[in-house]
Amino acid sequence: MLLLATKVWEQRKLGDIFSKIRNAFVGKVTDYYVDRGFIYLESNNIKNGGINLNTKKYINNEFYYQQKEKWLHTNDIVMVQSGDVGQTAVIPSNLNNTAAHALIMFQEIDSNINPYFLNYQFQSYRCIKQIQIISKGNTVKHVLASDMKEFTVFLASLKEQINVADFLNKLNRIIDLYERKVKLLLQIKKYLLNNLFSEKEYPDLRFKYSKKDNWKKISLSSVLTYKNGKAHEKEINNKGNLDLVMMNSITTEGRLITKKKIFSPQDTLSKNDIVIVLSDIAKGELIGKSSVIPCDDQYVLNQRIGCLRPTSNIDSFFVSKYINQKSQYFKSHAAGTSQINLSKSDVLNCTIYIPNIDEQHYVSNFIINIEKNINFYKDKKQCFIEIKNTLLNNMFI
Repeated sequence: MLLLATKVWEQRKLGDIFSKIRNAFVGKVTDYYVDRGFIYLESNNIKNGGINLNTKKYINNEFYYQQKEKWLHTNDIVMVQSGDVGQTAVIPSNLNNTAAHALIMFQEIDSNINPYFLNYQFQSYRCIKQIQIISKGNTVKHVLASDMKEFTVFLASLKEQINVADFLNKLNRIIDLYERKVKLLLQIKKYLLNNLFSEKEYPDLRFKYSKKDNWKKISLSSVLTYKNGKAHEKEINNKGNLDLVMMNSITTEGRLITKKKIFSPQDTLSKNDIVIVLSDIAKGELIGKSSVIPCDDQYVLNQRIGCLRPTSNIDSFFVSKYINQKSQYFKSHAAGTSQINLSKSDVLNCTIYIPNIDEQHYVSNFIINIEKNINFYKDKKQCFIEIKNTLLNNMFI
């Protein structure tokens, strides 16, 4: 339980809390990288108050032992010194005696100070703002270890520090739990998409309760009509009653997120229309991405977006999910240099494989349910992040 403050918090300089505040090794390291060896902590490993080892570097024995005087130890705090300055993390016991590169190391902490309490304080708006103020440089920001010695923090009693840190640790574990759920569901979704939309008459994955007919290869022109959007930028009005579908309204995952409104009652889209991105920057990931219009008479098509309207009994969600798996096709057919564009023929000549309508429904409903769960856990995660940030910014003011 998070306890209320029982006494006024005192203000102290970091130089009075840590015996050592100094830089980790700074210099050329690439000659010492190896495929297997000792983990070498770098600035990209320090993010959001923790240590992320999804991408990590290893150094050889010789260089590792050369750094012995600067090894990190359990409960030390590290801070990103250059670039994304101010990001911090506490060194856990499994990274005791780790070497590091271009980080500020806060070592030998006062026994009456909880390192996790300090680490959370560094994540508060007050500390982030203060670190930005003392940072040097224009293009690339950097902070000096000498300046951090003079940096002031607020300290409660040790008991209260532990209570605060434990409570915030619990919030972090909940956030991590939802993050793992999202990652697992994304992996499941990716597996399903790759094996259902595998460009075969008989896909690698089928639903056992669906009829096992071969899927038919068709062009989009055989089941959809095509039209281009119009330029509506001059009509944008925040008080409008209709949603404008623009280039940035469709995400790489095929979600429809509209942010602009207009007054334009003519030529609205229909439920189950498929909208597709026709223009993007070079090497962009949005070209050819599509989404499905959820209702009648609420959405208007802007320029650089196409509308595909079903002409036969097909599941629009199934077709849209399949289109979104055809990224390589659309990238290879898009014309242009700094800006790439798809033509009407590029879109309508695209081929897909479709099963009978019942199996289309099985596939699309299953994927839609997975996506709903992904969005649910993303929203849950964001909710707890906001709770955590509110606590940080109200405790450490």
